[in-house]
Amino acid sequence: MSKEHMKLQLPATGFLDLVQRLRRRSKSLALACAASAPRVAAQVVVTVGAATLLVIGALHAAGSPGGQQVAANPGPAGDFTWKGFNWKKRDWNGPPQYNERFDANNVGDPDAKGFISLKITNSSGKSPTAAEFRSTRRGFGYGTYTVTVEKNINQLQKEVVWGCMYTYDPDVIPGYTEIDLCEASAWGGGGTYGVSWPVTQGHGYWLDATKPNGEGNRKVDFEVFDSLILTHKMVWEPGKLTFETYAGETSSHRLVRRTVLDGPTVPQPSKEAVHFNLWVIDGGGGNPDTVKPETVVVRDFSFIPSSR
Repeated sequence: MSKEHMKLQLPATGFLDLVQRLRRRSKSLALACAASAPRVAAQVVVTVGAATLLVIGALHAAGSPGGQQVAANPGPAGDFTWKGFNWKKRDWNGPPQYNERFDANNVGDPDAKGFISLKITNSSGKSPTAAEFRSTRRGFGYGTYTVTVEKNINQLQKEVVWGCMYTYDPDVIPGYTEIDLCEASAWGGGGTYGVSWPVTQGHGYWLDATKPNGEGNRKVDFEVFDSLILTHKMVWEPGKLTFETYAGETSSHRLVRRTVLDGPTVPQPSKEAVHFNLWVIDGGGGNPDTVKPETVVVRDFSFIPSSR
């Protein structure tokens, strides 16, 4: 969820491709692409004309104790390097947090396992503080984005919004190239309207952020369940977005939801960055001031650019 969206939300690739990448970018890119599978021992033999490229070894996920594989374009230096990219912790105040309080200390550095923790803190018990980090690289574009999250989303406090991963470019008006892979919340719980909203998760994107939810965006919400780990995958293509959420550490686990959104309103690449955030909403019947500390752990992130 971007800083522009303050209105209450109501719930409502193959063998030849690998060859091409190896030819263009050599062994380093092959390792970086393979890095999405932690600690996998692999041997890849690819014949291109008369030449044979051999890549053998134990491949470690970027950010793991075994070392980091750096993306071809990691972005300018930031606060930390993770999964081959450079990242900046948000140290300025503003929306979408209801009281506009953010703290860079609420985003942890990669731990020994390469995991990132985002925390909501509330030391006074009267004014919670949110967390956010973003890539320093701008311009990811078409490709496959995969995120693994450790959090039982059903246990989110009703005022808390797990923004999960989203793309965003503040210079592209009115939709900001915002694509939300896995945003989740109960949006305050609905008490103001005499109803009880459950926590839902959503796949979608914004066309016009000046309009309310349901008018300015396309989004499919679905119920969540008790699962400590979820993996979310998004394939962004010209005129098409395919979202998938799985119950487990990889996409080999049970598919929970698959959403396909296509048509002329699907965002086109610009200079979008990748963001993750955890924040508190004011509205919908909740009591944001008294929100208790909350933590979400991001275990993994990968991006494989489109070969087109």
